[in-house]
Amino acid sequence: MAKHRLLNCDFILAGSFKVNVSNKGKLLYMMMCMSADDRGFVDTTNDLINALTQNEKEFDNTVSLDLLENTYESALNELITKGYLYE
Repeated sequence: MAKHRLLNCDFILAGSFKVNVSNKGKLLYMMMCMSADDRGFVDTTNDLINALTQNEKEFDNTVSLDLLENTYESALNELITKGYLYE
């Protein structure tokens, strides 16, 4: 796997991605881009989701309704539904 990755700033800063994707979706997308192999495949999606969820639980001791509704699994579904990822 390559150690260098480039993300297109025009894409990341585009209104459709910046405004229409949740913050969890943006974070998951960036982490998946960094974990992708040279062909763009990510086989560690569940590991990334588990790590992000665990990290969030450690830093947020209060369980809010927003936390329960907007999970990284829903962020993954959001990215697939909006066409940013292919399953």
